[in-house]
Amino acid sequence: MNWNYFESDEAYEAAEQYWKNLFFSLMHEGDTYDWVTPYYNNQLADGTRMRDGNPIFSAVSRSSGRSIRIVIESDLEYADLTYWVDQKNGKNELVVVCGWTLPQLSKAEEVLGSWLGGGKHGGF
Repeated sequence: MNWNYFESDEAYEAAEQYWKNLFFSLMHEGDTYDWVTPYYNNQLADGTRMRDGNPIFSAVSRSSGRSIRIVIESDLEYADLTYWVDQKNGKNELVVVCGWTLPQLSKAEEVLGSWLGGGKHGGF
């Protein structure tokens, strides 16, 4: 995997695909059809794709309205993975902010698995 995802379009697309594959690999059988990705618009008005890592991945559940946003910091050595559930204005969105290191990717997988394992009302 190319860890410098800002260096090329191909590397950025590989990073996007990594998160999409991870997300759907954590789904319960039959749940994949409930989720729409991307949830957030990732294109500028002229159609150019945004490639700033915010978000690198997003999804929303059709049935529950829960959503997920993964943000990758451009500093490849970003110190800590952080996450929270944004419940402002009727949202129920898991936000994960991390760097692009193996320990943080592993922790992000744990966080996503816990969130998705919680069924319609969320994990935590």
